[in-house]
Amino acid sequence: MEAGQKAAFELYDEAAAKSPHFARIYEGWKKFRADQFLWFRVAESSYDNFVFTSAAQPKKK
Repeated sequence: MEAGQKAAFELYDEAAAKSPHFARIYEGWKKFRADQFLWFRVAESSYDNFVFTSAAQPKKK
């Protein structure tokens, strides 16, 4: 997965170097992505951990 992510960002960087339009969108997307990671860690990660942990537990009757 790390290799795929690295390759994807190399491709994005190449596209940004060739296209000013893509570069403008890409810069905004990277900032949005970074901000969303911060939010996800607070809002979604805790919930996901709870749900996945509870789903693995045997159901009590």
